[in-house]
Amino acid sequence: MEIVRDWIYGECAASGRQRSSLVAVLECLLRYGGTPVGQAKVAREAGLGNNTVAAGYLELLTDLMCITPTYVWDASRGVKLRRKPCKFPFCNTLAALAWHPAQLRTVADFNALPAATKGVWYEWAVAQELWRRSAIDNEPLPEEKIFWQSKEHELDFVLPPKTFLGVKHGQATPLEFAWFHRIFPTERLTVISSSRFKTDQIQTMSLEEFLLERE
Repeated sequence: MEIVRDWIYGECAASGRQRSSLVAVLECLLRYGGTPVGQAKVAREAGLGNNTVAAGYLELLTDLMCITPTYVWDASRGVKLRRKPCKFPFCNTLAALAWHPAQLRTVADFNALPAATKGVWYEWAVAQELWRRSAIDNEPLPEEKIFWQSKEHELDFVLPPKTFLGVKHGQATPLEFAWFHRIFPTERLTVISSSRFKTDQIQTMSLEEFLLERE
């Protein structure tokens, strides 16, 4: 982790940016985890001058393959909504570990985390695997992903052509996703959880199964 920190600090200095501002941006991304956040909020929370400055630090972390900008997807038009707040999951979980306030070093440290925090780490692990697959498949923008969100529901990732992926730490039930058929009557959903069930449109798998799926 010290090597990772030194590498990112070095790239930050080489780009003419401030280490303290970089740390403030990282702390903001770690604090909001799987929640969409806009550049204005990052700038405000990190004490930066404006949105443009915040965008520079986010682009740096994206170029270093540490985070994956994950934009809201408009299902009706099939486009990314780049102007809306987006998620910035870590696609390099070692970088997340290097600055995480919990200072995780062992499995026991991870097991002691609250369930909500574990869920964020699950989402980051999935983002890392999706980035790896995109790079292997030679996709033009492996560092960009999309997610779907309505006022009531959210699905963490949308995979081409129209496969939805939900990430949940702990148990999941078919009743939780009964709404999916109403909104997406012909699409499929994979839920990563510790539960086991399968319907016409929905299947579940464990995080381990997902990570080993493309070995």
